[in-house]
Amino acid sequence: MKIKFKQRFYLGLLWVVPIVVSLYVIYLLLDTIGGKLGKLLKLIPFFSSLTLPPLIYNLIALILTILMIYIFGLMAEMFIGRFILNTIDKIFTRLPFIKVIYNASKEIMTSIVKENKKTFQKVVLINFPHKDSKCIAFLTSANKVNINGEEHYGVFVPTTPNPTSGWYILVKEEDIEFTNLKIEEALKIIISAGVTFKKEEK
Repeated sequence: MKIKFKQRFYLGLLWVVPIVVSLYVIYLLLDTIGGKLGKLLKLIPFFSSLTLPPLIYNLIALILTILMIYIFGLMAEMFIGRFILNTIDKIFTRLPFIKVIYNASKEIMTSIVKENKKTFQKVVLINFPHKDSKCIAFLTSANKVNINGEEHYGVFVPTTPNPTSGWYILVKEEDIEFTNLKIEEALKIIISAGVTFKKEEK
């Protein structure tokens, strides 16, 4: 009886945890992206005349955002679309201060979306946020930075469940542990808050 209970409980976990994590990510998307854009929708005459629950506004805003991203992707495949997007790209890369944020976010998204053009070099472990804990980070460059006679590596520490934001940290070479994890595997672990973590040999 106890064995069957444990088996069924673990089987239930296999189904429940992915569903809960997925719903939580959807909730975050609805609350952050959808919530802000949902308020903008209410400024449009057509939507302002409707009496819909806030969640519906957020859902509509999120769907429109996904549709807009798809349209941008469609444009990038067309000659005229590429010309327009390249023009926008040139404008953003020349704006003071804005170009720093734009280039950084573009590099991060390139590393996540395009497997054949990785910005991140390797997956590493560092002591963060304090010396007694370990954190997954990405080596951003194989080049070392010399600070006061000590060699440092630049690493990017992403946040959960949104890996496009995080911290850029210079860490001493001896304080970095290299792993055998692939970039995609590390991203899955970060996005799922460790739910997809499997025993890996470092």
